Amino acid sequence: EQESMQRLSAGWQTFRDRHDELLRKITHAETDWDSLFFTPALTDPNVDQTHRMLLAMRAANTLRDTAGDLPPGLAADADLTTIAYPRAVEAFARAWDIAERHARRVGQKNVPLAERKTIKEIRTLLDIAENSAASQTERNLAYRRAQNLIADLNSIHVPPGLMAQLEESHRLMLTAAPPAGGNR
Repeated sequence: EQESMQRLSAGWQTFRDRHDELLRKITHAETDWDSLFFTPALTDPNVDQTHRMLLAMRAANTLRDTAGDLPPGLAADADLTTIAYPRAVEAFARAWDIAERHARRVGQKNVPLAERKTIKEIRTLLDIAENSAASQTERNLAYRRAQNLIADLNSIHVPPGLMAQLEESHRLMLTAAPPAGGNR
């Protein structure tokens, strides 16, 4: 019986690990500029597939919070896939796969050509803003210009967390010591 409970406990942990991995994927999609710019549908809650994935994530998160560890009193031969939390994790995984496939298939098709050009410019400016070899003035100008261009995007949903991350990395870059051998 102890062996069966260990098997059930390991199975339960597998669902928790899968849930964690899905949350990491979402975090990456929301905090990686390239993901955001080249698969914008993956972070846009107005896209049906993404909206359904976010609802599935919320359901799995809620059940994880309320389910906690392996439910007590399970039979040794219990099928974990019949329990609400593992079912929610599976639904979340399916919804993620659908949303990701859709976002990859659509890519930038729904982004107007003018905004695609703006995205390329933003990407270049972000590279300059994050480049420690650039002068502080160059980094500041690139950062401010990128910020303004990002604010003007209409067809890409930029999560607030990504803007906060950009601001924090820029702040850290400004407080970092200047490169050796120069007075930048």
